[in-house]
Amino acid sequence: MTELERKIKAKIPGPDTGIEVRHTICDICSPGMHCGINAYIKDGKVIKIEGIDGHPSNDGRLCTKGLSNRQYIYREDRILTPLKRVGKRGEGKFEPITWDEAYAEIAKGLNAAKAKYGAESVAFYSGYSKWYRQMLRRLAYAFGSPNYGCESSACYTAAFMAWKVAAGEQGKPDMANSDLFLGWAFNPFYSSYMKARRAMALKEKGPEVPHRGHPPHPRQREAGRPVPPAPHRHRRRSGPRHCQRADPERLDRQALHRQIRLRLRRVRGVCQPVQREQH
Repeated sequence: MTELERKIKAKIPGPDTGIEVRHTICDICSPGMHCGINAYIKDGKVIKIEGIDGHPSNDGRLCTKGLSNRQYIYREDRILTPLKRVGKRGEGKFEPITWDEAYAEIAKGLNAAKAKYGAESVAFYSGYSKWYRQMLRRLAYAFGSPNYGCESSACYTAAFMAWKVAAGEQGKPDMANSDLFLGWAFNPFYSSYMKARRAMALKEKGPEVPHRGHPPHPRQREAGRPVPPAPHRHRRRSGPRHCQRADPERLDRQALHRQIRLRLRRVRGVCQPVQREQH
């Protein structure tokens, strides 16, 4: 193997290898992230993906989905053209059509429903990805239907609307200055590396981080000692899996459990169920 062949195999960019690096962003998940990507290009094709060091969103890191961008782009069974059903519903028989034909079919179906049942009879719903959702919502309103929804309708947007109604604006956690942090289903080294970075930043300030729940990632073990499960009578409750406290010298297991129970009782006392009026 020649030196040039070794450099090409290692995907080293340069004029001699014909490989160049282009900066872009990942659009697989939420627009709130848009992690920076270095895309290694050769002959017009992406041959390697890595994160951009210093990028404000991911600082060189990428999750499993982000690292799979090549498969996302070049998957062989990916649908590349509009498809029209030619058999009965459920038979799975489709044929490719052009985009102009697809737009005409969609417009025909929408206008037929509008003429027969009214614009409100049509619901517009979006899945992933999210970049086009504002345009779809504008289309729904221009069509005359108020029925627009997406997965965020039962996820983030629902929580945001609750914040707006209850407090006037969305609240955010002040993790950097908290003296007690409770995280449910929180295992960021496996599932959310951006949160893992913030958790380790908290650790650097000195708090001990006991772990509880599923076996922690090896990096999480560096942050503190494991805490055994609570007695059986407490397992029915949704207990915290990770807790952080500013003064570890004064903390023991009994004190930790007492603080958790006390604060949960306070939360329950504030969040009373709303009694609806009977009509």
